Amino acid sequence: MYSGLITSVFVVGFSGIIAQTVLIRELLSIFEGNEFSLGIIFANWLFLETIGIAFISKKIADKKEKVFLFVSIHCLFIISCFFSLIFLRYIRIIFNIPVGVSFGIFEMFVSSFIVLFLPAFFHGCLYTYSAKLLEDTHRYILSPVSYAYIYELGGTILGGIVFTFLLLKFLVIISNGTKANKLAGKKKNGY
Repeated sequence: MYSGLITSVFVVGFSGIIAQTVLIRELLSIFEGNEFSLGIIFANWLFLETIGIAFISKKIADKKEKVFLFVSIHCLFIISCFFSLIFLRYIRIIFNIPVGVSFGIFEMFVSSFIVLFLPAFFHGCLYTYSAKLLEDTHRYILSPVSYAYIYELGGTILGGIVFTFLLLKFLVIISNGTKANKLAGKKKNGY
């Protein structure tokens, strides 16, 4: 059980960095990549992860099927990333912003908040839940939060390497989809 739990926490870090990188990359593409938009995106991501941590920490103690819930939250995290990417395809159309016109501060904040809400929320839940599962599995661990962080960090490092050197080649498909979204917005708005 313990080795499976370590692997699960490792996968949380692995999938988290890939999802975060893809979503931030696509948001920067849509917001035309200025530093201010990057700050808004990171602030929303951190705030929403904090909400996930606070939410799940109050609900953990009275659950009996902790492993099943952990796997369910991870599946929801992955599914929410796909829905966020789909939402990103139509964000200019939804906010009625033509191509060539930059997003305003309010539109940047709201759209990045909506896009990142579920993935960041579920990722925050996963980290806290993994620390609690480590604590319940092995009582002799002095600081389960530290171990959860170390295992998740290992997955994050490996995920970053795999993403950079292997998966980034396949993101050309996603970028082409964003270009199609821009063209669709251009046709709809008449520009």
